[in-house]
Amino acid sequence: MSVQALNYQSLYNQRYERMLIDFCKANPQYQANDAMLVLMYTGMRIGELASITYDDTYITCISEKTRRGRKDVVRKIPISPMLKKIMWMIDFEKVKTANKDTVRDGVKRIFPNRHAHEFRYTFITRAKECGVNPEVVMLWAGHESDSDVKTSRVDRGYTTYSEEYLLAESKKLDYDYA
Repeated sequence: MSVQALNYQSLYNQRYERMLIDFCKANPQYQANDAMLVLMYTGMRIGELASITYDDTYITCISEKTRRGRKDVVRKIPISPMLKKIMWMIDFEKVKTANKDTVRDGVKRIFPNRHAHEFRYTFITRAKECGVNPEVVMLWAGHESDSDVKTSRVDRGYTTYSEEYLLAESKKLDYDYA
């Protein structure tokens, strides 16, 4: 196992989710809390927070990976049962205006040897562990390819999942954190 894999593996532990939630509950004054929770339970990149919109069903953002001169790539991430459990703690206006450095500092305050991007790895790992269709995980994460998903670009180009299917897959993201 590579050093990078060992580093990222640390945040996969459910205990770290509990630490984040407990910290946010105990320290509501910190500006980064809302953003860190959104990152943990949506797999968004830190640079996508400013574009966030939401309704009762989806959180939407513009992919940070949109290339210059091209049309924006919009990602829709269903609100999972895990996110619903902690939404009462999130002020989405604070999330939109969160300063990247403040979020990075917030992560370091709780997890001194971790990085904000590791929340993304945790979300993707959790979705896979919960049995979410790997192509759907790719869709939510905004990935074009994933070495774990054995499908061609053509297959993905001709597959459009229904809203009902995507929402059903998001319901699988429900587990207990220690």
